[in-house]
Amino acid sequence: MKYTYKQIVDSYPKDHMESLWSKWVPRQLSFPVAYCLVNFGCSAWLASVISIFFAIASCVCLCIPSMVWRWVGIVLLIMWHTMDCVDGTIARVTKKTSSMGEFIDAQSGYTVMAFIYFAVGMAAFNTDSCFLSAESKYWLIIIGALSSIFNITARLINSKYAFCDLKKAYINKAPFNVNEANEKPVSLFGKIRVFADYHLGLVGAFIPILVLCQFFGYYDIVTIGYCFYSFAGFLFASVYYAYKSK
Repeated sequence: MKYTYKQIVDSYPKDHMESLWSKWVPRQLSFPVAYCLVNFGCSAWLASVISIFFAIASCVCLCIPSMVWRWVGIVLLIMWHTMDCVDGTIARVTKKTSSMGEFIDAQSGYTVMAFIYFAVGMAAFNTDSCFLSAESKYWLIIIGALSSIFNITARLINSKYAFCDLKKAYINKAPFNVNEANEKPVSLFGKIRVFADYHLGLVGAFIPILVLCQFFGYYDIVTIGYCFYSFAGFLFASVYYAYKSK
């Protein structure tokens, strides 16, 4: 079946939650990419697999001590974000979803989140620092690694709580709800988490900030700032889900 470009664009949900950056750059880029791929027979899960390669390549390039390679890393990160939009678009327009597709899509997100802050810490190590001497810049690598650990651990805590909640409901034969990724949150914690994820995190302000770093520097400030961001998310998730699991 041949899909039209209009079908691709119209498949985008009007109430889809995303940042302004995501809406006006990766999302717009994803429409022509999705149009080409879906008409060549590419499935949603295959688009997610492609995004994983972009994620890994982006992190590797950001670690290389060269401005040119850092630009390549940022471009690849934008391509990852674009493909992250493409897989959902293909699934919606073809009306074909699968557990494997959902799993690989999540794997793509976890892959980039596990390594990107460490990669930015390496970029900070390889560029001028506002705070640290040349002998002390190795701390930026450690801080970047901690950011990645805090970020991925917070998401593991969230996933573990969701699993335990579903298990408890299953054992007690109680009804349970599974929230969709783009479902608007009701609780205050949910609203704070969504705002932080969608507007400050990887799919929000993070990539535009990296572009600015390429022009003006300050990778060290970004590394330290996102370490606080990741630690706050880790601490918040630890306390909140521990309290909810009582």
